[in-house]
Amino acid sequence: MKNKLPNSTDVTITGILVSGRGYGADMVMVNQRIIEDKLDATPYPGTLNIVLDVPLLLKRADQLDEKGKLFGVRGIINDIPCLLYRFNYTPLHVLEVIAPVHLRKTFGLKDGQEIEILVSEENITSPTSWRCRVWELFYKGRLEVYYDDRMIKLFLSRGIKFFHKKACQSKNEFM
Repeated sequence: MKNKLPNSTDVTITGILVSGRGYGADMVMVNQRIIEDKLDATPYPGTLNIVLDVPLLLKRADQLDEKGKLFGVRGIINDIPCLLYRFNYTPLHVLEVIAPVHLRKTFGLKDGQEIEILVSEENITSPTSWRCRVWELFYKGRLEVYYDDRMIKLFLSRGIKFFHKKACQSKNEFM
């Protein structure tokens, strides 16, 4: 992948850096061959977790695993090519970033710091207004809740799992 997004209108999305739960490193190692092909580079064995303050859908995303649970689009952070990805049924404000370098060390990034990512406008879209309302019900004002195991278990409980899924992106929406 080149450092410029080809034939597209670029958009800058901004989010806050947060610590994850450690799933990214394993995911990158298990799917390294597929990710290398999409990134055009060997990925660093870990990810950068970004929380947006607004919901956002990835579209025209590439499948990054063999099971169809992981989807990503190309982006650029400070001239470094990356893949923005989301697991199937991940909340609309959560993105993870795969890059060929350790982004935290390379740029001296810390939790709570704002980060800008350049992405092709054709690869992102806003959810419908009803979907935004459902997202607001679950996440607005408590954006870090996805990384709180107790809260996400509550959201995945039987009574509200249906509504939680509406505040997330599903497999058929990435294409």
